[in-house]
Formats: sequence, C-alpha cells, structure tokens
Amino acid sequence: MTNLVLQNFIRNGYVILKPDYPDELHQTIHRKTQLAFKNGNPGNKILEHVPELHKIFDHVEVSTETESNSGG
Repeated sequence: MTNLVLQNFIRNGYVILKPDYPDELHQTIHRKTQLAFKNGNPGNKILEHVPELHKIFDHVEVSTETESNSGG
C-alpha cells in the first residue's frame, strides 16, 4: 500500500480496490445480497447467503490490502 493510499484509508476509513471480475459475478452478488436483506439483516451469515463473496475476498489484490490494513 502506498503512503497516499494509506493516508486516504486513515482519513476515509476505506480503500477502493478494483479487482477484475466479470459483470455476471457482480450481478449475482448484488441479486443474492438483495434477497438476503429482504428477509432481514443476515448479519454474520451473509457468506451463507452470498457464497460468491468468497471470490472477492480471495482475490490477491483484496487479500493483500486486507492483510496490510490489519497488520497481518
């Protein structure tokens, strides 16, 4: 993570990453997330409702930044 990205993270509390995924994956995640929240807040069980989120978390760009931000 560059110093500028780190400064933005500290100031804003988030980092915008743009891993390359097909539009279909985004559409599936969006649709399943909407369905999950239609029945109330799924809380920590969101991954049970939207297992495709694992593909996002497992992307090297996302996992590297997550580890960097958490001190891992």
